[in-house]
Amino acid sequence: MWIWSHTVGGMIGLGLKSRLLFTIARARHALPLQGEPIGKEDNSEIRGNLNFQVGPKEIYLHNMEIGKIYNVEKETGTTLDVTNPNDREYTYKAKSIRVSDSLLELKEGYEDCPEPSFLGLSEAEFAVPARSSEKVRMFVCFPNDDTYAGRKYVFVIHITQGGVGSYSRVYASLSPAVQSIDTEDASVKPRNLLIQGVPLGAPYDVSEHLGIDLSIRNKRSEPHTYVLSTCKPSSIGSEWPEGYWQIPDPGWLQLKTREISVDADSVGHTDMRLRIPDQERYCNQKWVVAIAVKSKPGQTDIVPVYSRMYIETQSKRDIKEKSEGSLGLEPGVILLEKVSLGFSEGITQVKIRNNDEEEHTYTIAPMDQRFKLTEQQILSSPGYSWIPEPRWIAPAQTEVGIEAGESLILPLSLAIPEESMYYGSKWEGVLFVNSDEGTGNFLRIQIETELSNFQ
Repeated sequence: MWIWSHTVGGMIGLGLKSRLLFTIARARHALPLQGEPIGKEDNSEIRGNLNFQVGPKEIYLHNMEIGKIYNVEKETGTTLDVTNPNDREYTYKAKSIRVSDSLLELKEGYEDCPEPSFLGLSEAEFAVPARSSEKVRMFVCFPNDDTYAGRKYVFVIHITQGGVGSYSRVYASLSPAVQSIDTEDASVKPRNLLIQGVPLGAPYDVSEHLGIDLSIRNKRSEPHTYVLSTCKPSSIGSEWPEGYWQIPDPGWLQLKTREISVDADSVGHTDMRLRIPDQERYCNQKWVVAIAVKSKPGQTDIVPVYSRMYIETQSKRDIKEKSEGSLGLEPGVILLEKVSLGFSEGITQVKIRNNDEEEHTYTIAPMDQRFKLTEQQILSSPGYSWIPEPRWIAPAQTEVGIEAGESLILPLSLAIPEESMYYGSKWEGVLFVNSDEGTGNFLRIQIETELSNFQ
């Protein structure tokens, strides 16, 4: 029996084959790579076994949360397999190291792991019988520290036998930290929240699905009562990113309580729930709604605080009803998996619907979100980073005319440079469609590139 331990925030966490939920993409098994002499490892040991294999060579962990222990095997069956094809038993050693302590190079977009011990292994030394394999289980945990949130790291697992070693890499992408709105009197979280894939006709518990509730920290030296309400951003003079429309009814976002009393220097919480009417026209929608936090009448006023929720309903093609809004896109999200590098002509398509009563001309172009101001930036989907070059997404036409009440199907191509750094990537791009009357909508395109046969 093995026990893996790790220190998080001054406390020791023990994991004993526990079940954890997370998202992981498993690397494709390439042809096994033989062990290779490693100059930094006891080169004087000439008995090293020059014939052993380690795989997979790359493992990707996405959308990880700080403070949680991730057991790589439990959900995916992924273990690090060490194979001894020889006629005698050999003993191997395994440890987690930094890229800087190996002969490997960092992959673009990733940082070297801050501490190799954040990745634990079930075995540090183990024997593999002749013509057999041994499994090494992996566990990853980042301390509950916002310093690590929203970043991407690489761990190297070094397997050695005598003076011979082989590498495997674990790529860990962490979810961004939840930002707050701070005033002199209060702090409210979240500042902005992206809620995706919301179903129609059924309650959607935001707190349960995302693990995030609305929290208010009272910074004052005496208790305070806050009144909460939902509203359209235009009613408070607030701006929001291009491509989102104001929610038709702010009451579709429900708060468990409309009034919270919070003690001095303490935090109060309330759950959030969405209920969108069961009408197909509400598929593929992208809405914004605000939550207002104000003082209860009769108390000393605080500066009102407004939290914004970005709601994206379930994505669907070929809806029968006329979609909500004057400009509709179907689907709302396109996922492309195992995408080959190079040019992929007509790899997917989007339907543009003119729901207005007159003809319009539309311009279509990918938009770069990376350098926009915070309040004008579309939030990326968890587990994805923005595509390095939006122009790699190529619509068949950049301008189209569509008659009133009609639609058009537009093919989309991809042109990703054939460079090794782009294998095994998870990107998101945004394709904007703007009408000549000024309204706009956008499509999320999620791209997961193939894994190299040589990795």
